This record gives sequence, C-alpha cells and structure tokens, in this order.
Amino acid sequence: MRVLDSAANLSAEKERGSHPRRGYWLGPLLAGKPLMVALPLKRQQEGGLLASFFPFLEQGGEVYCLDAGNRFNPYPLALRCRALGRPPEPCLEKVFVSRAATCHQMVAVVEEMLLPLARNPGQKVVMVLGIETLFVDEDLPLFERRYLFRRALSGIHEIRSAGIGCVVTHHPEQEETLPWHRVVHQTLKPIPLEDPAHGQNHSHLHKLPGK
Repeated sequence: MRVLDSAANLSAEKERGSHPRRGYWLGPLLAGKPLMVALPLKRQQEGGLLASFFPFLEQGGEVYCLDAGNRFNPYPLALRCRALGRPPEPCLEKVFVSRAATCHQMVAVVEEMLLPLARNPGQKVVMVLGIETLFVDEDLPLFERRYLFRRALSGIHEIRSAGIGCVVTHHPEQEETLPWHRVVHQTLKPIPLEDPAHGQNHSHLHKLPGK
C-alpha cells in the first residue's frame, strides 16, 4: 500500500468492515469497464469495499483511493489475501492512497493526483471515500464549499470520461448530507443500483442550501 499524501491520521485500521452489497456493477467494474458507482456506506463497510477488489488487484490492476473522511481501511483486504493463501503485500502495493483533511486539499488531490491518470487509463479504478464529509463539516462559507464540491465532482467526472472506473461513497442518508448527495448524483450520473435503498437517485433528495 502506498500513501501518496497524508493530511489526517489513519483510524480504525483494524476494524473488520462488512462487505457492502454488491450489485451487478462489481463484475463489469472488476473487468475494467469504466462505470461510475455511488454507494451509501457506513465507515465500517469501507474496508469490505476495498477487499471486493482483490481479484482486480491480483490480476495487476491498480486502485487509487482518495480518502476524504478518514475512512480508509486496508485490513479486510489483507485478511482476504491471507484467507486465500496469498501474501497481502503484492495487492497492497497496488493500492495508492491520498488523504484530504480540507475541501481545498480534496480538490488538489483530484486535480493534481487523480486527473493525470486519465492520460494512461490502463487497469485502474478510482475510489473516493466519504465524498461529502469535508464539505458538510468544514467551517467555510457555503458558497465556497459549493464551488469546491462541484469542482471536485467535475474532475472525477472527467476521470470517468477518460475510461477509468470510479466508485464514490457517501454517508447513509442524514438530513445534513442529503443536499450534497443530490449533487453527486446529478453531476456524476452513477449507474442505478439494483436495490432502491442503496444508491439510486431519490426523489426526496433536497437541493443544496442556498439554491
């Protein structure tokens, strides 16, 4: 596992995350299809999501992870490797992690570290964990948070358009996060998930504050 940038300490490294529900999107994504997927996950499920990419990593794929909510957890991936009789190091070395602790840092990671991947897509998947976390919590004027959020989403959309599969996660629906989830779905246009309770566009999602 390679840490590209560290702006926050890793927490819950040894939490055992349960595997999130896997829809029909996982197989094509592991096969290199450039899908855009948005998942509402709890913190303890993030590690299970990364572990789902074990076959992709074992076949030489690379996962580039932007941790925007201090949610990255490689432990379930290491456990899966060991359970299958493989040393975890070869897979972990193909996971590149960059952490952001502010809205501005998140935009910088998207534009300076992730966007350059579009020049050589290859076998790559981009994961963005807790995509709305920093924008809900940070003490910045709302107009600035909205601008930076849309800028980050625009960069992620460009990565997907270049042929790289993307998975973004956000908190399960809470009143303060719903407006941001709506913008995620409007901008990134992720594929609908098979379970309406797990990531489809919801008619009740509110507009961003101030709209």
